[in-house]
Amino acid sequence: SNGFGYGSGDIYVSNSGAGLLTIGNITNTVVGNVGVQTDAGIVVGDITVQSGGTVALSASAGDITQTGPITATYLSAVATTPSMNGVVLTDTNNVVGTIAGSDGVASSGLSGFSFYDQGGMIVGPVGGVGSIGAQSGITPSAGQVSLSNSTSGNITVNSTIDTTSAVPSHGTVYLTNTSTGNIAVNAPINASTTSNVVNLDASGGGSITGTGLITANSLSLHAGSTAGIGASATPLNTDITTLNAYANNASSGGGYVNNSGPALTIASVSTGISSGNITIKNTTGASAVTVEDITSSGIVNVVSGGTLVTYPPDFPSNVTGSTVTFSSAEAMDIVSASVITAGTITLKAGFNGSTYPNSSNNTLTTTGAIFTGTTSLNAGGEINGSPTPASGIIPCLNAASAGCSVAAP
Repeated sequence: SNGFGYGSGDIYVSNSGAGLLTIGNITNTVVGNVGVQTDAGIVVGDITVQSGGTVALSASAGDITQTGPITATYLSAVATTPSMNGVVLTDTNNVVGTIAGSDGVASSGLSGFSFYDQGGMIVGPVGGVGSIGAQSGITPSAGQVSLSNSTSGNITVNSTIDTTSAVPSHGTVYLTNTSTGNIAVNAPINASTTSNVVNLDASGGGSITGTGLITANSLSLHAGSTAGIGASATPLNTDITTLNAYANNASSGGGYVNNSGPALTIASVSTGISSGNITIKNTTGASAVTVEDITSSGIVNVVSGGTLVTYPPDFPSNVTGSTVTFSSAEAMDIVSASVITAGTITLKAGFNGSTYPNSSNNTLTTTGAIFTGTTSLNAGGEINGSPTPASGIIPCLNAASAGCSVAAP
């Protein structure tokens, strides 16, 4: 049966038992909403509602795709059991203020939620239309979530994006803003720490900010504005195992990340040609940090709540900054062939933020490491190894240990 109804300025189309529903053009010239609901899939053409209006699309057994643009203040799209691709609304002329929805597990085992908007978007709450219920965020998504914009405006996450129900390795979250707009993560992005990736790209000239928790196996960040990635007072909050970040503005954009996972590998973090500072902390419990490559002409600060090591000598670590400070609550190992280049280098092993508790586990090992700059070695336990060069190194254990005449800074 097919139904077509009006009410309070709304246009509502329902379809059952007739297969794929194809909508040509719908224009609501009064202040109202448009709802399309079917037990199969939906293909929509041009849909336009007036400012303040909502477009709600609901397909219980099929995909939601489009052949024309959607213009609305609010848009929701729910594909309960997709046939293949889930929600794919990527017309380059879409103009939507707030987006929400979800997609279930497709018969293919894969699905996703993809949306393009030419003027930026907010992931947030969207009210219901007719019997189509209200939605908030993009959750759950049983596949990849891809939200993109390349013309103008920001991408702002004010409600949760969740892909934890996706097939492993297929729950990647892409937020891509290659205009001059920003990406703001004000609500959680949860892609699970098992195998999924979150990729936030504001390389067109935007910043990446917000305090919403980003959970993933791997996080990739690319900012192009002077504001960079996070801020000193409000760093990005993450629960990840691998970090890649690049802030490419020629001014002062830096990178600030606080991680709460059990172990973090800093694969590659760079401020390009900028003078921005980099601060990365992984301090929840006895968390560990592995440093591969960090490049900045500003201050570099890495803090670990457990151990801190640089990458193995077959792929030696390189760290560059105006000053470089590594702090770890437990042992630190700057492995052979690792290179740290800075005006001032300070290493603090067994440092709890204020003192160096004297423990045999709180050792600092620097065998074969290469330091370029005035270097201070500090530990709550032994300092081992013969770094290069032999001169310019200032070893200093905590004041309670033999061989140290002053308290470590």
